Amino acid sequence: MVDTITAEGVFLNTVAAVLNNKRPSVLPEGIKADDIFTIGSGRNMAPITFCALNMIEPKPASDKWGEYQKRFLDDCMRSEIQMSEYNKLVEYLCGNGVKIIPLKGCVMKELYPSPNFRVMSDVDLLYKGVTAKELAALMEAFGYSTENLEKGVHDIFHKSPCMNIELHRHLMADDSPYKPIFDNIFERAVLDERIPNLYHLTPEDMYIHELAHAAKHFKNREAHIRHVGDIYVLNQKYAKGWNTDYIRKQLDSVGLLKFEEKIRSLAYTFFGDESIEVSELDMEMFFPENRKLPDRMGWKYMDKGGKSRVMFFLSRTFYPYSGMCLRYPVLKKWPILLPFAWIHRIIDVLLHRRENVAKIASVKVNDEDARHVRRLMDNFGLSD
Repeated sequence: MVDTITAEGVFLNTVAAVLNNKRPSVLPEGIKADDIFTIGSGRNMAPITFCALNMIEPKPASDKWGEYQKRFLDDCMRSEIQMSEYNKLVEYLCGNGVKIIPLKGCVMKELYPSPNFRVMSDVDLLYKGVTAKELAALMEAFGYSTENLEKGVHDIFHKSPCMNIELHRHLMADDSPYKPIFDNIFERAVLDERIPNLYHLTPEDMYIHELAHAAKHFKNREAHIRHVGDIYVLNQKYAKGWNTDYIRKQLDSVGLLKFEEKIRSLAYTFFGDESIEVSELDMEMFFPENRKLPDRMGWKYMDKGGKSRVMFFLSRTFYPYSGMCLRYPVLKKWPILLPFAWIHRIIDVLLHRRENVAKIASVKVNDEDARHVRRLMDNFGLSD
């Protein structure tokens, strides 16, 4: 566990108690309930933070308890709607010949002490057996509107009031360094005992996917403490029985072994009973408020070594063939059209993505920031 000197440390220890079915300690002098809830809600962890604070005896003072309770109840209601619709949707799609593997939040929720503790923004499913257009027809017949089709690795559908469904054609993009370990994932998945065409990732592959997904976010300056919580919950649930050699071999093959060791160590320090030294770089990755770091575009620029703006713009515009296929699926059948796709993309970027162009043009080259971003990446084993 971490020291309770700062609000961030108190937040981690308070949430850790709930994850381990314990009553959180009284807040130390100088730390207010409002401080803790602000940290938790800002990291999409409002429900578990509210419950943790509500379990403290005596209850910490705050004139915002009504506001916090409303946020908690709203999140719980959304969670109930999401999971009810998720169960209906899975049976519907599987009944129409679509092979499905549930991913991320809709699986992780069931592993937490209460499903309401784990918030999810979208319902993520991997699918196989139908084309994207056939899938869209099925989803629209089930009351969804199509928001994104055949662009990137997932198709996006929406239904009011709060259903955002991401149906993934692949777990990782073709240009992702982590893609090879997810090839033929359906062949390794376990068929559901009740619903035909419904599959589940093994605990080992679930863990590997969670780590690869987290690493992708870390590289984009989107490190979330919730990822560390998921890693802790998965280890607590499965680590005693899973095939550690398989996990290490898979992660080592794509350069994620050090990242796994780091995140697992932090998970047991933040939420378990291990006590290792937590560095400033560790805390800064999850609580960067005290240091003004570049925004996402600037982060990517710094992480690439601060190359010239022109070269950075070109690298963000002229993706390799595999990356262009994700944005222009016709290239898979007609690769000869690649030059025309590049021309279309640069026109599209200049006409419709001026905000990104402006961000690239305004990136401030700061050698110290660039070195610091590299230190953060090195600290988590994510240097290219």
